[in-house]
Formats: sequence, structure tokens, C-alpha cells
Amino acid sequence: MPPRRAAAYISVIVLAPWLVGAGTAVRVRGAAKVSAAAFANEDAAVLSGSVVDDTGRPVGNAELRVRGLGADGAGVALAPLGGCADPTLSGSARAGTTARRNEQVVRADAAGRFCVSTEASGLAALAVSFSDERGLLDAAEEKVMVDRTRRAIELRVAPATAALELERDEQRLTVSTRATGPIAGAIPPLPLAVYAVTSKAESLIAQGACPVNGNAELVFPTSKLPGPGPLDIALRFAGSSVLQPAEARRRVLGTARVRLALSRTPEAGDPSEGIVLDVALGSAAGAVESGSVEARLDGQTVGIAPVEHGAARVLAQFLRRAPSARLELRYLPTEPWWRPGDPLRTEVPLRARGRLTSLAWLLLLGGIALFLLWGWRRPERTERPRTAADEPRPRAAGVHVVRRDDGYIGWRGSVRDAHDELPVEGALVSLVERGSEERVHARAVADAEGRFELWAAAAGELELVVTARWHSDFACPIPPRGELRIDLVSRRRHVLGRLVRWAERRGPLNKGRSEPTPGDVKRHGRRARNDEVVDWAAAVEAAAYGPGAVDETIEHDVVRREPADPAEPRERRR
Repeated sequence: MPPRRAAAYISVIVLAPWLVGAGTAVRVRGAAKVSAAAFANEDAAVLSGSVVDDTGRPVGNAELRVRGLGADGAGVALAPLGGCADPTLSGSARAGTTARRNEQVVRADAAGRFCVSTEASGLAALAVSFSDERGLLDAAEEKVMVDRTRRAIELRVAPATAALELERDEQRLTVSTRATGPIAGAIPPLPLAVYAVTSKAESLIAQGACPVNGNAELVFPTSKLPGPGPLDIALRFAGSSVLQPAEARRRVLGTARVRLALSRTPEAGDPSEGIVLDVALGSAAGAVESGSVEARLDGQTVGIAPVEHGAARVLAQFLRRAPSARLELRYLPTEPWWRPGDPLRTEVPLRARGRLTSLAWLLLLGGIALFLLWGWRRPERTERPRTAADEPRPRAAGVHVVRRDDGYIGWRGSVRDAHDELPVEGALVSLVERGSEERVHARAVADAEGRFELWAAAAGELELVVTARWHSDFACPIPPRGELRIDLVSRRRHVLGRLVRWAERRGPLNKGRSEPTPGDVKRHGRRARNDEVVDWAAAVEAAAYGPGAVDETIEHDVVRREPADPAEPRERRR
């Protein structure tokens, strides 16, 4: 296979999972369960129940659809649904319509319960279906036979704590019962059974009795639980001659605290090569089968190892700072039912490093340092003779007549930066008459390419004045008519150029460099003990090399600070 084709195949194989997964959204759905019962007397049928998700939490305000079925399985039109005869549940559902139809709508209350009544004529069963409008839960349906001889009973179960800790000797459950309709005569307490249900099996863990429409507490030993992990607590009533069978479930989590211990004393060793720590992990439920053990020294992780069959072998590597090291071992769970216990702290002896080993390390570090120093060394700078080609082209503000045209009424041309020769967009070109009162005869604004056109009749002593936001103001006598090129100097370069000219009038301030810098002027001011010079040079340095832009206000402030110079009186500064 050609190399290019092989590389293409490898790229596709490597990037395929990412490309596929980039546009795939993972959405987790849960399951819903409808539990209901129906009973009927001479003239009315009562349907009651609840909607819960797969964790046992109620689905509040769930919308359900109820269909009537006859003895032959055919549909039966349902009369409008009314409230439940039980005053505690009355109003927990609403009627979906006022007409008799094959399907009616019921809305459960905030606790996921519903109880409605309808005419019992011709009803043998009721089909109750749930569909989640949000798309978070799968649809569910329950077919409920209408019991015309027994009343329905509602069960609820709740553990005393959010999680069942396996370290406790016993666990407590609160159970309650509620009949969905009136019951004639006295009913003895209902016998209830509690089962622990997992994906593999179920087992009886507790039994007790609870009065009708009352509460009770059931206690059972923790040893009857299957072990750490998620499980369902199922509360069941087998039924009686006047009450229907019933069941309620609650999803809980059995947890166990993990204990750490050293299976053998650590041997002295070189920490740079690693100290082996054999750790055993146990709990109230037996050996721990998952997670990892972390070794820490002074708050830093120095080793980590997975847990397998209740044990972990940790290799701790760190720098030797003392004859021994106090390590802290911690358990890191990967499942929520394993709870980390207290950290295990142990003192580990360290083997002293041999002299030859120390000498080898010293030579190695010395060689690295010498290599780095040699790499940083730079050759002496040598000056080469300057030629005419090396002389920099003057960069200054000014007006250049590109083409003279006396027959043109005005001026046209471009405004650009004197250094980078880029157009100065927004530059204002004005024709100003100086005198006791300044008068503007004409004005034009440069476009994005720096182009402008200015029309005016020249009369009197006029000046061409050019201003821009980030460039120093420029003025000159009116040039000949025609096409012009106007060069402007940025305000940043202007303040720096004034400093260079100021320093050059005082002789060389640096050693070997072509132009003085603000740092040279500051050092000169400190040697002369002239704070005015130092402050001005610092202001120039901040304006010329600082991150912020230099506008007219900053430029004028820096120029105002410039020390007095006999060659340039202060009142003539721009």
C-alpha cells in the first residue's frame, strides 16, 4: 500500500470516533410505572393509584388516559369522570371531558396520586396509560380489573435515612396504609411483608402489621440486606376478603464504609525508585472490589493503584528530604455505595543514598547547568562600516506636491502615516486663515484610503492644517494647487522623537547605541539629581511603549512636562 493511502486510512480510523460522536447527543431516559386498583359498587366505580419513576419517586401532575373495557375485552364508553369518594383524595384528578367517550383524561396530583369515579355499568376492567410529554420517561400502561367485592388499599414505605448504612445493627422503615373508599365494620391491622429486591433475586427482610389508614414502624437486622449497592424495598399486602392486594416500592442505596490496613510493614527503599505499600481494604460487607488507593505526601499525590480482590499495591515515588516520610493513604471510590473511611497514615523508612550515586547526580546536574549557560552565551557585538544604503530614510511630517495643477480650484491627494505609509482614515484637512480671529475657509475628511478633496479660493494668508486622532497635528503654509501627499507622525512617535532630539542636544547619553532611549534619559536625570527630567522621561516611556493608545490629551501632557531647553523655549512647544 502506498504511504499516502496508508496515512489516510490511519487518519480515518483515529478520527472516526470523534467525528461520529461530535454530532451525537446522549439523552438518558427513565421508566415509569403505573400502579392502580379499581372497585365498584351498585352505581359507581372508583379508580385509584399512583405514577412513579424507576427510582420510586412520584411523577407529579402526570397526565393519564383511561379506557373502559367490557367482559369481552371490547371498549366501553366512559361517563364523565368525577371526584373520588375519599375526601383525602377528592380533587386530586380532573375530568378530561364532559361527554361520554371511550377515553377520558386524568391528571394526577403533585404526589403522583389519582382517584376518580365513573359509572360502573358494563365495566369489567380499566386500562390506564401514561405518556411523558417531555420525553424523559418511557410510556407505561396498566390494565386493572374492576373488583366489585373488595376495596383497594394504598401502601407507602420510607426508610428512616436516605441510605442504608451497613455498619448499623438494624434498619428502620416507616410504612402507612390508606383505604380508597369507606369500609364497613372493623378491620384488624393489615399483615405486611417487606422484601429486598435486586436484579438477581429478592429476599424477605421484615414482617409486621399496620392499622388501616394508619402508620407503623418496622425494624429488621441489617444482616438481612443483600449488600452494598442499589436495591428496591418492596412493601406487600396479600389481600383479604374485603381488601385487594397491594404493593409499594422504594429505591434505596445500601452503603458500606471502607477500612484501610497495611497487609505488611513497608521495607526501607529509595523513594526515587519507589516505595511499595501493600494495602488491604475491608468493610462491613466484606472485601472491597473496586476503586483505587492514593498515596499522598505533604498534600501531593505520590502514587495511586487500583483495588482488586480487596487489595491494592501502591508504588509511592518522591524526592528524599529526610530519613523517613509520613505517607497518607486514601480510598477513592468509583461507585457511590462505597464510602471512604478515615485515611491511613504510616511512617515509611527511607534508605540512604550511596556516595557514588550522589556524586553521579551531582556531575549530571553540573553538566546540565554548564550546557544551559553555554547556550545562553551570546557573541560580542561587532560594528560594521555604515554605507549610504544603510542610512535611514527621513520619516517626518510634511506636505509633498505630487503633481502641480494651477488650473484646479483646490487640492486633492492622500494622507498617510510617515513611517508605515498606511492611509490615515478620518484625517481632517482644513484651510485656515490666521489672524485675530481664526477662520476656516474649507474642510475635508480623508476616506478609508486616506483620499481627500478640498475646494477653495486662496485669498489672504492661509495655512493647511491637518489633524487626526492618533497623529500629531501638522500645519504649513498653503502649498501650490494640485495633488498632494501629506505625511503625519503618530503621537507616540512624536513624543519619543522630541526626547531623542532633546537628548542629542546634550551630547551622547548611551554607550554605542545610535539613539538615546527613555531609560538613558532617566539615568541621566538621576545622575544629575533632576527629578523633572526623570518624571518626563518616565512619561515618555509610558506613552511610547505602554499598552494604551496615545491621544491628544496624553501627547500634550507629555510635551508640557518636557524640561526647559534654551534651544527651544517652552512657549514654542507643540
